[in-house]
Amino acid sequence: MRYSEFKTEKEFKKYLRQENLLMAEYFEKFEPRYDLYTKQPIKYKDRASYLSTYFLDKRHMAKWLKEQDREDSLAFIKQAIQFRKNKDDLQFVPCQVEARNIKQIPSINAYDYIQEKAMSEELDLIQRFVYEDIEYKFDNLDDAIIGVDTREKQVLDLKDVKTIKHKFDFGDYGFINEPYFCNVFFERKSIADLWGTMSQNYDRFCREMERAKESGAYIIVLVEYLYSKATGYNHNKRYSKSTASFIFHRIRKMLQTYDNVQFVFSGGREQSEFLIKKIGMMGDNARKYDLQYLLDTKKIK
Repeated sequence: MRYSEFKTEKEFKKYLRQENLLMAEYFEKFEPRYDLYTKQPIKYKDRASYLSTYFLDKRHMAKWLKEQDREDSLAFIKQAIQFRKNKDDLQFVPCQVEARNIKQIPSINAYDYIQEKAMSEELDLIQRFVYEDIEYKFDNLDDAIIGVDTREKQVLDLKDVKTIKHKFDFGDYGFINEPYFCNVFFERKSIADLWGTMSQNYDRFCREMERAKESGAYIIVLVEYLYSKATGYNHNKRYSKSTASFIFHRIRKMLQTYDNVQFVFSGGREQSEFLIKKIGMMGDNARKYDLQYLLDTKKIK
């Protein structure tokens, strides 16, 4: 009997008891699902994820999409984003940090769908970022001054750029002199810092983002860890709230709540030093770019 034929959840569970079936056994026997690319069977983990999973691996999704007519691929992606919109109450088109973490939709660098304005309009979602060549406002930072928050202990070595101690209301670093000042600030996080911020200190961080928004400030959270490793990081296995799944759920929630923050997984200290300077050369244009996407596609050089 097909799952869609049960009128109520109670009727479905009664059937499972009568047939002495586990839920996983039922779905894999009567509602089998297969990877659209490899045709391999998809294993049941839980009902919601099973019924919304079309691929065993996001790489399979990217390959499958490239084999389809573009119209069909875009229709599939639109349906997947609509599913996430309904599930998570999205207001923005997912950015690269989100897309890499949501299994139902492809990463933006894996398939070129983000430029389709009609898609965001049909989904009634706001497109936060533009995906085009970077427009730098400054050719160099010869006269720039970067403020370093007085509480910052392990100061970055921002070679060839003047730095001075400065008390910030938001972030750890920021350009403080004209014409480089544009109310954009950088908040450094180690992977352990990120876990702490997005778990026990989450409410406090949200309040900080609210205050920043009220003052017109834009916060770039620089995580000094590779994205690919962060999604499998587990700071403290004894506490469920420290799992990567929970942390990235909160990151996605924050990105959908506040349009004045984005997260960039730089990969390490030296890369953060490089990014602060390159992003600083963008001026206030930094607000309109998906910085993780630019990093992943090596467009920031």
